[in-house]
Amino acid sequence: MPPPSHSSPPTRRGILRGFVKSGKIDLLASDQDVSIRKDTVETGGSFGIASLMAMQPQMITAIATEDSEVMVLSRQALLGLRHEDIELFALLMMNVAREIARRLKSADDMLLQCVREHKNE
Repeated sequence: MPPPSHSSPPTRRGILRGFVKSGKIDLLASDQDVSIRKDTVETGGSFGIASLMAMQPQMITAIATEDSEVMVLSRQALLGLRHEDIELFALLMMNVAREIARRLKSADDMLLQCVREHKNE
């Protein structure tokens, strides 16, 4: 599947977990009237990984901001890896947990910044 260009409108393509092989991807959290850029993922980074652990649909929208190549990991491939190479599966899950912890810290920082800004108003 070719990545969308920065001029492509955001579209829902189902539950995707991606590893960025090249390019840059913005991660957006949004609801009906608010959208914020949570992070920008570059070569070597990943997105949609929390949905693997949570077994829930995507919690973010990923939009390529430049020509990008992304390797997609399906839930079926992940479960297959668990049966084929449990050590590699465990290593991947440990790295996923670290990434989720890093992003949770980032979300906490964003929340604290927002509270500080509103407290000073």
